[in-house]
Amino acid sequence: MAKTTAKNSFQSFTNLYELSKTLRFELKPVPRTKKLLSLEKKDIFPKDKERAENYAIIKTYIDRLHTDFINKALALPEAYINIDNSSKEQESME
Repeated sequence: MAKTTAKNSFQSFTNLYELSKTLRFELKPVPRTKKLLSLEKKDIFPKDKERAENYAIIKTYIDRLHTDFINKALALPEAYINIDNSSKEQESME
């Protein structure tokens, strides 16, 4: 009898929402994959490797150019907004 009353009291809390499950898959390479890609013979992505090396070299120059651009842009008087004038303009628009 105690089991049935406990079961009945929890009925209003069960099966209210859908149950979603996450499926997990994993890719396991087979020995033939290594052979197909010929990993033992040559590098698969030589251009990507070259780009990564070149990027590391050129990054310092790009950073300098970017810094110069920002400093020049901030040196312009048009880069700054007069807060007093902009608030008055906004009030007049309303």
